[in-house]
Amino acid sequence: DRRAGARLALGQAFCGTAAATRRPLAADAARIATDPAGAFVRAMGVRAYSCHPLLSRDGGVLGTFSVASTLR
Repeated sequence: DRRAGARLALGQAFCGTAAATRRPLAADAARIATDPAGAFVRAMGVRAYSCHPLLSRDGGVLGTFSVASTLR
């Protein structure tokens, strides 16, 4: 459900963590299974995930770019 993502707090999911820390984040199946921030993507069957923050010239967070796979 796309609307569920709109209700996540900053840092509650992997993409929010990448935005909050302003650092790229990669998660394999083991991290997705054990990290509380992996619950959102785990519920969608994701097994590999990568997220990068999109920063403005002054360092503000514009959003994030994520890639996920349900395949190994």
